[in-house]
This record gives sequence, structure tokens and C-alpha cells, in this order.
Amino acid sequence: MAELASRKKCAKAALIALAKQRFAEQQSASSHQLVAPISPSPPELVDATISELRARGLLTSRLVDLGCGDGRWLVAARHYCRRLVGYDIDGALLAKGRAALDGADHALVEADFFESENIFEEGDVVVAYLFREGCTKLRAKLERELGRGTLVCVGFEMRGWRSSFEVTAGGLVARVYEVCAESPPV
Repeated sequence: MAELASRKKCAKAALIALAKQRFAEQQSASSHQLVAPISPSPPELVDATISELRARGLLTSRLVDLGCGDGRWLVAARHYCRRLVGYDIDGALLAKGRAALDGADHALVEADFFESENIFEEGDVVVAYLFREGCTKLRAKLERELGRGTLVCVGFEMRGWRSSFEVTAGGLVARVYEVCAESPPV
């Protein structure tokens, strides 16, 4: 049993080291300061979270995915939201998302969402898979611009906020926060 725990610990350390190395390589090649892992959300987590949002009546208006990559959150929500919006700085990934969303009411924007203003509407479900530093920066933007909505924070928590519920699947956790400008989820 101790040997298995030791192997798991070594494997986890190796994966973290590899992820850090990959991130450093991508950071040096990017003209933007990256605030998110270049790693897609596991499909199991996306599907389980979308199902839970639907069951709770939170997925009806718009879904905004910040750092949408290939658009997997948008694709999963396409039949449940009236509008899908994704932001990413990688045009090649956005092209994959556009192809997958063909026929859905969507907008995929090649831009740094932190530099974009007034991107949220009342009632939005916002998906973000950001590092802690990115979450801190996003919190200020949400408090300034969102008003009322739902935040799905993948992998990392929004420090200082209490999640309404969590979904765990595919080795990651999605923490869901119900945001209200008058009383943030603390």
C-alpha cells in the first residue's frame, strides 16, 4: 500500500513538472501573458457540469467561455442556451470551435478577454479554466461587469468566494459560484 502511494506521488510530481515545462515553453512563444493552462477540460467534466447546471435551471441564457480553445464547453451547451460566446487568443483553436458549432448561434472572438470590455450580460453562465492569478484578475472583472450570473471555475477556486456546488469528473473539479453584484458569493 505504501509503495502504491509512493508511485502515485512520484507520478503526480512528474505530471506537474511536465505541465510546468509545457506551460513555460508556451508562455515564451506567446505574445500574451498566459493566465490559463493550455489544456482542455476533460469531456467527462464538461458533460457532468452541463448536466448539473441544467438540472438546477442555471443554463438558459448565454454561456460565455473565457479561453474557449476548441469550444468544447460551447458545443456541450449548444442545445440549452440561446447564445454561445467564446474568447481565445489562439485563432487555430477557434477555427475548430467554429466548425463544431456550425448552425448554433455563436460568436467566437479572437481576443484577450481581459482586454475586452462589457462582455457579460445579466444571467450569463461564465466558464473559466484559469490559474489562481487569472482567477484573481477575473474576480475583479466579474464584480465590475457581470451583475448577476453563474461562474464555473475549472481546476482552481475563486479565493474569497464560496461555491454553490462542485462537480468532480475526469480528474478535475469544477466549482460553481452564483454571482450577484449586490452580494458576491462569500
